[in-house]
Amino acid sequence: MQSFCPPAFYKICFQKHTILAKIKKSSDLSLLPFSIFIVTHELGHIVRFTKCMQPFVATTHDKMIEALGGHENTDHILGNIQIPRLASVLDFYNSRHT
Repeated sequence: MQSFCPPAFYKICFQKHTILAKIKKSSDLSLLPFSIFIVTHELGHIVRFTKCMQPFVATTHDKMIEALGGHENTDHILGNIQIPRLASVLDFYNSRHT
């Protein structure tokens, strides 16, 4: 049986080329609000892992479910924050994951 409580050391790796390509591809995204979204989203996963709410090692299906939950959590956390163009980033992801 897999443990829900993984080690307490994590890395978040930013794939600059992927981030910049996505920004270039969509006029709805700009660097600062998109970066805030990414960091918040990834930190949300880390919180869930460290609180043993979600297994760190998971099946592909479970990873997809966790990603969807991550988008919902990120939207909840950032939904009322006033940062220029952040609402566009949230709308961009909500339109693709609802």
